[in-house]
Amino acid sequence: MIFNLATFGIVFVAMLVQQLIPSFEWAHGGFVFVVAVAFFCCAISVPFPVMLALAFFTGLLWDGLHVVIPPDGEISNPQAAIKDIKFGYSILLFAGLGGLMQGLRPLFRRGRWELPIIMTGVGAFLFLLIQYLLVNFSLGGLVFPTTVWYKILTTALLCMLISPLGFFILHRLATATGYQIRYEGLRRRFS
Repeated sequence: MIFNLATFGIVFVAMLVQQLIPSFEWAHGGFVFVVAVAFFCCAISVPFPVMLALAFFTGLLWDGLHVVIPPDGEISNPQAAIKDIKFGYSILLFAGLGGLMQGLRPLFRRGRWELPIIMTGVGAFLFLLIQYLLVNFSLGGLVFPTTVWYKILTTALLCMLISPLGFFILHRLATATGYQIRYEGLRRRFS
């Protein structure tokens, strides 16, 4: 129980840290998407109902920070269309992508981190891609400059680079709180 509550704290701290991290010019405007890494690392280590609650919490915080609802309900300034995406879309995105991570949970619980690290990058890529598509559709067009692809790809790669640190922190936290992430599975005992 303490571990599950601590994952909410980790996501909240990641939201605060995300506000302090700038984008990197050398990475084509890519940034370290700490919120996605924290969510995906936590989503794979908790049971499914807790992951859904964590997706709701993360999406609510993310939308609260990044979505501004205009007073008249219409997009008045096309430059501000990124702020005019409907509130609540990221809750669904985090829940869907967290469900993908839950499919890797048995592998992660055996101590295999390779595929979860790759899926953390894939999840960040999909989140940013869907968010960009929503902005394009709200503007009424579909434009994909190469700089957007570079930004999304470098952000996903940076997420893959820092995700082992997130998994390591969660394993340490699980040990400290008595939560059992690892198991050996069902073994056939020979007498």
